Order: sequence, then C-alpha cells, then structure tokens
Amino acid sequence: MALRVKNPYTTELAYRWYIATCQELLEDLDKLRETIEREDHCTSLYEKRLNEEISVRYHLCLDNDDIEIEYVLKLFGRSEIKHYIPIFHEAIGDVKSEETVRSAIEHFCNQTYYVCKCGELAKPRLGFLIPNPPPDCIEYRCETCYLYWFKRTDDRCAVCLEDEGVWVKLSCGHILHQHCWGDTPGMTCPVCRNMTDSKKNVYHYPFITSPDFRKKSGR
Repeated sequence: MALRVKNPYTTELAYRWYIATCQELLEDLDKLRETIEREDHCTSLYEKRLNEEISVRYHLCLDNDDIEIEYVLKLFGRSEIKHYIPIFHEAIGDVKSEETVRSAIEHFCNQTYYVCKCGELAKPRLGFLIPNPPPDCIEYRCETCYLYWFKRTDDRCAVCLEDEGVWVKLSCGHILHQHCWGDTPGMTCPVCRNMTDSKKNVYHYPFITSPDFRKKSGR
C-alpha cells in the first residue's frame, strides 16, 4: 500500500503552525528550561493534529543543560512516518531560517511511503513484481517480512509460483506455501532436493490441517 499526502494545503498548514508557535515557544528560555526539567529533561509541547494527514509537535530536551528543540512532523497517524527538524540549540543560539524549515517540511510531505501487509513501514528497494495489472504490479515489504518470508529467487512459492499465502520455511532455507509443502511427497525440498528436518521447519499461522501436512510437520 502506498501512502502519499493528497491535500495540497497539508504542507502549508505545517509551516504556518510553525510560524505561529515558534517565536512564542522561544520567548522565555528560563521558563522553558524549568518546564523541561519538570518532565525529566525531555518533553513535548504544542502538539496538534492539523488535518487528517499530518500531526505536529515540538520535542524539547536538555543537552548538557542547553535547550534543544525539534519540530516533529507525523503523517497519517503512523508513528513510523515521522520526521524531526532541528529548530534551535541554545549552545549555538541561532534559530533555523524559515526557508530551511519550509524546505524540510516540503521534502518530508512530498515523498511516497509504502506500508507492508504486516502494517509496518515498507522499503521501496524491497519491492517485487506480482502478476497483477498496473499500477498494482509492485508489492513492497518491510525488511523483516521480506528477509524472513519473501527472500526467494523470484519472490514466489517455488512450487505454485504464487506470492501470497501461508508459508513454511524449510530447514534448508527455502520457503513454500504450507499447502504446497503438504502436497509434496516425502521430506525432500522440491527446490534443492535436500532432506529437511521437520523439527527445524518454521511454520506460520494458520496451520494447515490436512493429514499429509500434520504428518510432515510432526503435529
């Protein structure tokens, strides 16, 4: 699934909220330091959901007793699609220019973000072709799912060549559909022809309940 900011005013809303709140936040640094200290040297202020696509807040902490402030953007209510823009560090004294902040907001909001079917943020480099018509011919996975369940020669079950289903990872490292493995005679991997160890095969819920599969899996 691809997520992309569609509202043309989302970027402008995030920028205007920054302009409206930044100076107020920096008016009294001593009072701000007291607030941060009360919150165990790290806190958030001015948290607001600006529309259905973006939420913003300021992240404040003390770095060697110097105040450090970041403007935090979060898209689509997803904690993993988040961006921290450094705004102010007391030791340096300068506040980031408005042009720099606007540019950072635009860059973050203008990207396309992909979500794995497990719900985690996917990585475009871990995409693969599937037999569906465009524009849905590419699927993207998070690194965990890709490496554990999908890292095969052609990213499909080696028996039926389909990419969706419930998987078993054999002790030799090859990954098949559970029902395809259940239909394979004997305990030999149909890809590498090596004998498999049923105690080291990894199954993914839900389990197949056919007699042949239960016999192979030792269940």
